[in-house]
Amino acid sequence: MWRRAAVVLGFCMWAGAAQAEMTILQNGVAPTPDYAGCKDTWISDEAYERGSDYSKRLTLRCSGKRAMLIQFDLAAIPKDHVIHAAHLRLADVDYPRKQGGKWPVTMLAYRLTRDWSDNANWLEHTRTNYKEADAGDWKTPGGEMDTEADFGQAEKGLIASDTLTAGSWGHVHQLDVTRVVQLWHEGKLPNHGLALAAPPKGHGAHVASSEWYVSAARPALLVAHGPKGAAPADIPPLPDAPNEFILTPIAQTPDVGKSQGDYAAVRVGQNANCALRSASTDAYIKEAVARFPGTWGWMTMCRVGGVAGDFSRALLYFDLSEIPKDASIQSAKLHLSLVPQTSRQATEYRYGACLLKLPEAPGWTAEAVTPSERKPGVAWPTGKLTTSSAGLIAIGKASTRKEKDRTILDAMEFDLTGAVRAWVQGKAPNCGIVLDSYLEGGAYDFHGSRSFDPTLRPYLEISLSPAITKKPEPIEVKPALPPGDYWVEPMREAHKRFKGEAGTLTQYGDSITVTMAYLAGLSYGKTIEVKNCPADVRKELDVVQVYAKRELWRKWKDAQWGCTGMMKSDWLINNIDGWQKKMNAEAAVILFGTNDLGSLCPPEYTENMAASVRRMLADGTVPMLTTVPPASGRPIAREYWLAGLSIAHGLRAPVIDYYGEIMLRRPDDWDGRLEKFGKPKDCYQVPTLISGDGTHPSNPKQFVNDFSEEALSSNGYNLRDYMTLRMYYQVIAKVLRPEGK
Repeated sequence: MWRRAAVVLGFCMWAGAAQAEMTILQNGVAPTPDYAGCKDTWISDEAYERGSDYSKRLTLRCSGKRAMLIQFDLAAIPKDHVIHAAHLRLADVDYPRKQGGKWPVTMLAYRLTRDWSDNANWLEHTRTNYKEADAGDWKTPGGEMDTEADFGQAEKGLIASDTLTAGSWGHVHQLDVTRVVQLWHEGKLPNHGLALAAPPKGHGAHVASSEWYVSAARPALLVAHGPKGAAPADIPPLPDAPNEFILTPIAQTPDVGKSQGDYAAVRVGQNANCALRSASTDAYIKEAVARFPGTWGWMTMCRVGGVAGDFSRALLYFDLSEIPKDASIQSAKLHLSLVPQTSRQATEYRYGACLLKLPEAPGWTAEAVTPSERKPGVAWPTGKLTTSSAGLIAIGKASTRKEKDRTILDAMEFDLTGAVRAWVQGKAPNCGIVLDSYLEGGAYDFHGSRSFDPTLRPYLEISLSPAITKKPEPIEVKPALPPGDYWVEPMREAHKRFKGEAGTLTQYGDSITVTMAYLAGLSYGKTIEVKNCPADVRKELDVVQVYAKRELWRKWKDAQWGCTGMMKSDWLINNIDGWQKKMNAEAAVILFGTNDLGSLCPPEYTENMAASVRRMLADGTVPMLTTVPPASGRPIAREYWLAGLSIAHGLRAPVIDYYGEIMLRRPDDWDGRLEKFGKPKDCYQVPTLISGDGTHPSNPKQFVNDFSEEALSSNGYNLRDYMTLRMYYQVIAKVLRPEGK
């Protein structure tokens, strides 16, 4: 986003004339790669955030009772220079959206009047004792700010308010902080940095911090400066997206085929309604490979675009070998079924389709493609996948459908008529297309060619003559885990890397995991005590109780051990490295997703979970990923369930199908909020698998630690214990101790 450390802003009018410069201050980037002069954190007076340390978080927040603190070391600016302009740029990390509406994304900047540590909180500038008054406290909770100085704004003390801008570089907040930076540089005011707050009725903001994993999107202070006497200079604005985009000539390829009778439509792809399937495929590419390593072609959903330098792209190839070369092609449209949770973005930005041009066609494989390689051991022609190998061929257009009294955005369509004609006529090699967000930013998500619902897979609809009379063949896809012991050999290979203590099991998750209703009650005594246990299950429990260090099942219950309430999958991936180093567990059971619903969309959830699983595997930890339970009134939970199944297929990791088991046992009445169950004082006592709050598993007392069929269908936490212990036994018997010791 901000690539260069120093830029000459003026030009030499005569020999020896002074020149203005621009210096960028950005951790890990500029003015040198070892610059670490940006200090930041966020502080909060929200009930569940008070006293928390956000110093090493990847993101910063301001909204309600939250504020960001940020400070830059200005030593890189020559003391004898005059500062002409200074702009603070912060990369937004929320799902891309246009500025405006009822709750615009706005920040207000104020000067801090005292020094602070990056582990500050709402009451303390330097962390001491949060509950006691002492020398570490702010004089004014929430930060000591200058509310009297006149910086030329309508409000005293206000330095600047931001403008959220969007473009191919992402979505960026910009604040003109020239006057206060001048005063800091001149030594007229001490530089204690800025406090950034949201207006009382503002939406607030969520931005990348100085720890963000894409260094180019970290907070940046751009300073235009020069020797005294140099012509004043300003900071070049971020470029706007053009009003019009020019398509490559291939998009205008004329129809030279010979029509023979009426035109008819035929669909190409892996969709259930496609008559021509063959080798058509698609792939998903993550650019932030340090955080999201490996290949992603196995994903069932694809993301185009993203936030703060982490942009994803999709490749699609449609096999046209069965289309006659002399056919007349009237039209060809690409249809992508949008993931419902993200379809709201489809009309707000313009998205492009670019032609791929490679030495051979298609030239890439879905299973192996990465930003640097197009197939195993073969790099892209320029060393990496470029935004456009052969030019822009189409701009996406959202389509809608009616559902009762609502209009729903459900698809993105691209007119590929010219490209398909060129491919069929042999005027261009058919290597497929790239979908990206480099026209003006934004993001959208669609169902890929591996979707568990074949009717949602992409397809290319071609109207041609002569007509192709071939009919679609049925596709039967049942969402399920891979058959057999698909995970055993891969996990044995991974476990060879393990260097820690045998029998250690960690629990990564949110409130459904941190509760003592899960696993902890089975950690006491010499044996795992359960009632009505079938003989074969009892034998498995005997193995687990001998092998496992069960005291950890209740000890490792806290945020510091990777489980606490309110958390989402981004919390897991942001902290997994530290937890793995701290616990170095031999096995892990993981369940996130309930809090992701409606917040982190399914492809992002899949990325976070898969990348975290890969991080565990790097240590030799055997992960047991648990699928998210169903949630009352939120049918989209099914998409997160399918994400877990896709990870099983893609990474060959063991998965505990909690969602599937709940639906198998109680397909129609798993929901404790149904009227038939009434409203007990304790919502967890409802006799079904999801409690009366519609989110957490139930826990009726009469069925605790009972492995009878009735109990397993009536107590959600009990069922999770049962499924976890049985899978853990399988892992022990087949991976950790396959020799039977």
